[in-house]
Amino acid sequence: METAKRQAIQTGKRVEIPERKGEAFTLYANPDGKTLRMELHTEPIRVKKADGKGFTPIDTTLVKANGVIKPNAVKGGLRLSAGQDKNLLTSQAADATASITTTSVLPEPRLNLFFIHRSVTELVIRSFRGQRDGLGVIMCGAESLLITTRP
Repeated sequence: METAKRQAIQTGKRVEIPERKGEAFTLYANPDGKTLRMELHTEPIRVKKADGKGFTPIDTTLVKANGVIKPNAVKGGLRLSAGQDKNLLTSQAADATASITTTSVLPEPRLNLFFIHRSVTELVIRSFRGQRDGLGVIMCGAESLLITTRP
């Protein structure tokens, strides 16, 4: 913190204090070298990196990796089916895990900006909303399932 304060005095601009930021806040040293400024957000704007060292901005872009489809960087371990299994989605946060499964094997989904599974006929869910924790909106009709993230 002292390094950031000295840098703020030298540059005449506020300086971020990296060791004092969190998922929904950022702390800065002000140019006077004595006061601090904290910017608070109502929801996370970044998440811890996989190695636990530092943060990365939230990125809800869906990517296929290691046999699952998942967002690049969100809070919680959201995994979506890449097909050929019955586990539509799994979400993990802290010590809890939740899953939605189907009674039949899922086909490979179409993946563009959206996650779409065709022929999901026995799924009961109609809609579900999440925030920047990785899950956007799930809409399920009689013959398809669409998962999309907020812009």
